[in-house]
Amino acid sequence: METLANLVVLLRSSGAAVDLLLPRNLSNSAGLEVTGADPAFSPGRAAAPKDLPGARTHAGMRELLEKGEIRAALVIGEDPLAWRETGSWFRNIEFLAAMDWTETETTQFADVVLPGSIYLETKGTRCNFEGRLVEFTGAVEPPAGTSGDEILRGLCAELGVGAGSKLDTIVKKGLGELTPYYWNSGEKRSGMGVMRLVPVEPDVRAGAIPPPLTQGERYKREIREVGTERFRVRY
Repeated sequence: METLANLVVLLRSSGAAVDLLLPRNLSNSAGLEVTGADPAFSPGRAAAPKDLPGARTHAGMRELLEKGEIRAALVIGEDPLAWRETGSWFRNIEFLAAMDWTETETTQFADVVLPGSIYLETKGTRCNFEGRLVEFTGAVEPPAGTSGDEILRGLCAELGVGAGSKLDTIVKKGLGELTPYYWNSGEKRSGMGVMRLVPVEPDVRAGAIPPPLTQGERYKREIREVGTERFRVRY
């Protein structure tokens, strides 16, 4: 990452118009850090308070699950129990709730199942990997009669948890001048002023790729060849 950033700095210094876009391995993860849904961050991508209980990393979350310190869980739109590794993390869970748009192994094991909705059934705003906000309008009504977003808001209200009605204001306040890059709702992007090269460590470390959890990835693994008589694709 630092090497790529240095390349951008060098190209800009020569007069080239370049930018660095970072596609995500998991497409739904672009807005997690910005909205505070990542345990390491508060809304606005600010560092989470040190006294905040719970895990700050995925490894920390796994450790709490494996030790049995987390006794209840709400899984939204994922299917961890379909995979041996991720399913083992939930063996100490005493109460499991799941929310999804279709039946999965996780919904079958759950004590309570809430109906979720897909993007065609839900209106709202999403943050893509470029950091731009994209508005969506629901094309059809969800079979449950209410969207997953509305169900989560109702659940938050019952638990006395804020439903994020002022999230946009909080995020922009936390991001400040970085808003056009992480939460862009029409703001003009400009250079960040004077930029400097950073030293890069020569060590190379292998990165772990998380197992596929979404329904789409599950079916991709099962279907190895698709197409017609004239056109076939193998992957």
